[in-house]
Amino acid sequence: MSGIGASHAKIIIIGEHSVVYGYPAITIPIKNIPVIARMQITDEEFSTIESRFFSGNIQDLPEELTGIKELIFSLDKKLNLNNSHYNLRIESEVPIERGLGSSAATSAAIIRCFYQFFQKRLTHEELIQEINISEKIIHGQPSGVDAVSVVANSPLQFEKNQMPKNIDMNITGYFVIADTGIQGKTGEAVKDVRDLVENDSSFETYLEQLGQLTNQTSQALAINDLDQLGIIFNQAQQILMKLTVSSPEIDHLVKIANNNGSLGTKLTGGGRGGCVIAITKTLPQAQLLSEILETKGVTKTWIQPLNTYN
Repeated sequence: MSGIGASHAKIIIIGEHSVVYGYPAITIPIKNIPVIARMQITDEEFSTIESRFFSGNIQDLPEELTGIKELIFSLDKKLNLNNSHYNLRIESEVPIERGLGSSAATSAAIIRCFYQFFQKRLTHEELIQEINISEKIIHGQPSGVDAVSVVANSPLQFEKNQMPKNIDMNITGYFVIADTGIQGKTGEAVKDVRDLVENDSSFETYLEQLGQLTNQTSQALAINDLDQLGIIFNQAQQILMKLTVSSPEIDHLVKIANNNGSLGTKLTGGGRGGCVIAITKTLPQAQLLSEILETKGVTKTWIQPLNTYN
């Protein structure tokens, strides 16, 4: 008796922070950064878990993994009617606290694995609901963007209180995603932006401008205008800097990327760490930029062809 479930990372192309205030944001799935969960029946007297953070009795999962622990308990209570003991092994290439959706992707893989292991049908709606069990524990009041994006097959546009919708993609080129090696501080950054907006109405203008840039991004993606997309990225990064959610390390990498072939570069996610994304027209340009960034302190890079979404 065995089961397997998979998921993947995601990145926000544009609209981070402004999406909290009702403006649109665009995400894309990154399937070459996967999470895979596997389960097998075991003769042990208790169920176990193996992961890069903890291995042992699921009951003994540490406090920082409470979201995953509660998710497993919930799934076990719902599906494990015969009280079977199992080993759950999680293999993830998604770094944590980088704006790539690590917690949601891990949850999605576990959920899919459990449902296959216990031979139960899982609908898309149930999957999203189950992911949000752990997301609410981990993030308090999650936007829901990660839960949907880590199981999506195509780019999505989000707006507050609306169903996510697919967007048209007709584009070539490549994204280079670079990990600063610094854990992002999403909660802190969101709070600081809120304080800025509440104390100075001029910051609302920056959020509105990000919303406008998101709409322009949709147009650029639909007509294969990589040059315009690069301009938009650079403009968005300048706004994110004004909103205080960038960092010296991010600013440094943005400058390096833009001086070495990127058409435009910006942070992705909550900021104050995490990842940056850069745009190139060709694969050799992306590979060269990736190599340069890895000599400048980033811990890892990934290259994402954009034509896979067309």
